[in-house]
Amino acid sequence: MKLSGLVISLISASTTVMARSAVYMMSSNEQPLGLVDNKPTISLDAYSMVMSQLTDTADTHPVMHWKDAYQQQTFESARGVWNNRDAWLHHDQDDVFTPKLDSILYVMVSGVEQPEEILGEPTFYVTENHGHAYKDLAKDNIKSVSESGRRAEKLSRESSSEEDFTEKFQQEYGNVFDLNKKPEKSFAKEIMNFKNILTDAKSNAFSTIRIKGLKTFAKEYGVKSTQYTEGERILNELFEKTVIPEFLEGENRRALVSIVFTPAKHAVFRKRALPEDEGTCYKTEEACINGTSSCSDRGSCVITDNDCYSCQCKSTSYQGDSCQIENVVGDFQLLFWTGIGLIIVTVGSLMFVYNNGGGSDSDGIMMVPQSLPKQD
Repeated sequence: MKLSGLVISLISASTTVMARSAVYMMSSNEQPLGLVDNKPTISLDAYSMVMSQLTDTADTHPVMHWKDAYQQQTFESARGVWNNRDAWLHHDQDDVFTPKLDSILYVMVSGVEQPEEILGEPTFYVTENHGHAYKDLAKDNIKSVSESGRRAEKLSRESSSEEDFTEKFQQEYGNVFDLNKKPEKSFAKEIMNFKNILTDAKSNAFSTIRIKGLKTFAKEYGVKSTQYTEGERILNELFEKTVIPEFLEGENRRALVSIVFTPAKHAVFRKRALPEDEGTCYKTEEACINGTSSCSDRGSCVITDNDCYSCQCKSTSYQGDSCQIENVVGDFQLLFWTGIGLIIVTVGSLMFVYNNGGGSDSDGIMMVPQSLPKQD
């Protein structure tokens, strides 16, 4: 079964390359995005190490207690980003006894299909592609910064009233959404809440917030839908015109914004069990096509018994809600066990011949005369 493990490893490796998170680091309003020429791809642990350096909590980071080999690997990976910090960290630390930064804003955005459509080229990439992992990283930073005696929190204050946020959202971004629908309403709330609590973030040593509305658009309408593309546009305006300039502005203010975009889809390879349907109900064929990238070009959208559209894959080898996973394990196991069966049959045949024809020097051996019999 070693070959099976190799196949799984190769597929997992290729999946990691395809699905990765984009990270943006900004510390100056004069800083153009995408200045790092060789954008490294690092592990989540290495990114966590970079953040601990920025929050001056590296001495309490769990990496200090890891085994030497993995510890060194994490250090090397983090160094690939830290050595290029001149491109995104524009604050000199004059005194080693003072924090590197006054304030850090850590933003997580889930469900991003093309990061470049929102903020251009990222600073670097991280192999982890699940939003919950970055949420845990944020919690760890809040804890470590708080334990160092500085203020750190998750931003979550709500708007004053529903009418208030609806009116302000439409004034700023136009009537691009039907705010009577839950996905659009939730996204609009996230945007307006973020703008309202930005002032609170400036007074904290570390603040974090998560935006999930774009991921909801991807699930409900697809990444090619009007709702999704409008969501990208609004996030671009939010970050470039409001969040980044307002958070970083201030004379002698040493601040940094770190934004993580996790991908819209997670290509996960499973050996024992194929992914279960997440229950997404596409109301129209167009929404199904957009939401599944035409069933990953491996099937077609058909209507089901519950009046939803879902993917019907061309072959049983393709699995998943958008036919995104190729079940190579089943084909490999068929080939493998067929080979084992042939080996068993061959060995059994040889043993049968041996037992019936080669057990001893006399039994079962036909003696052939050495010469022809004499004839009269």
